[in-house]
Amino acid sequence: MKRIFSIIAIALIGAFVLSSCNKNDYETEPLKTVTISGTVKAWNDLTIEAPNQKNGFTNVPQGTKILFKIKADDLCHSGTTNNVYPGYDYSTLQYEATVDNNGNYSIELPCVNFKTTAVDIIPVNYKNKQRDQEKIDNAIDPNTGLPMVDPSTGLTYRLVITDNETIFTGNTETINIYESGVFYQNIYYTTDKDPLDGSSNHYYPF
Repeated sequence: MKRIFSIIAIALIGAFVLSSCNKNDYETEPLKTVTISGTVKAWNDLTIEAPNQKNGFTNVPQGTKILFKIKADDLCHSGTTNNVYPGYDYSTLQYEATVDNNGNYSIELPCVNFKTTAVDIIPVNYKNKQRDQEKIDNAIDPNTGLPMVDPSTGLTYRLVITDNETIFTGNTETINIYESGVFYQNIYYTTDKDPLDGSSNHYYPF
């Protein structure tokens, strides 16, 4: 009888330990988070020529969307242990922030300890008016009545200021985040129109 009792007691203790291990195996702690923030500006005025182009950048409209994408398997780590399951098709996690009325954004994103996590930052295109100037050849200055001569061509011309609606495209960036870090990433929007002074339309000032 005493031997039977001992066997039963050992079995109960083993079951308790086994159930505890299984419980720990499936319990997960919440992921840590870090904050990414920055300013978002657009090249709204192309009439400001080099080297002062940065003065043509102003805040994007309030509510402009910025997307953030993280591969889910980059978060499958516990300390220094890689918990990625080979052959499993992990999804991509997507998060979204909107720009406030001061041209700033801020977002909290998940990360893991002892490993960097790549974040793709993707600004969403939007339509807005962009100030520009067009050169019209063989023109007379309406104020003086005299020809306006372009030194490069010898032709008369005049400049006309325009405010045309166009599509603004932001620069996509990838940054690596990690626990306890502080991260800033400024974002700039331009269009496919080159400034009249011949400089690149992909100029980023800051």
